[in-house]
Amino acid sequence: MKLAIFLILVSILFCSCLTSEKINYSFNSRSVDDTVIQFLKNHEKIHQAPYQQTKWFALLRESDGGFELILSERFGDKEHPNNRLIRKTSRSLLIDNLRIPVLFESDILSSEMRKEKVGAINWGGYYFKIEKVEYQYKVVQTAILF
Repeated sequence: MKLAIFLILVSILFCSCLTSEKINYSFNSRSVDDTVIQFLKNHEKIHQAPYQQTKWFALLRESDGGFELILSERFGDKEHPNNRLIRKTSRSLLIDNLRIPVLFESDILSSEMRKEKVGAINWGGYYFKIEKVEYQYKVVQTAILF
């Protein structure tokens, strides 16, 4: 009986580990990486830390044959709904040497956000419009959304 319970617990643990695999997104473009990193370097004074030490998160959305990327600094403690969702989803955008957690607009429908009664998220931050130009992703527009 103890062996059966042990095997059930091990199988549950094993299955839960399989579902929490990390998903990594990348534009696989030196042009995008360089543009984003240079933009973040130019704004380090706002965050009072080097861009590599700032805790970023990203909103990534598809738009008209390209993507819109908004990078924001994380806020709140580890129990803030955004931060809990970031930990739970294990999705990251790889930009040069940065691994930036990714959220999507549809995450507002998640049980974590509904439970906390989060009705909207302010998607302010650093904006990058990214399009595929001659088979290569490139940043075609930048802005600050605050």
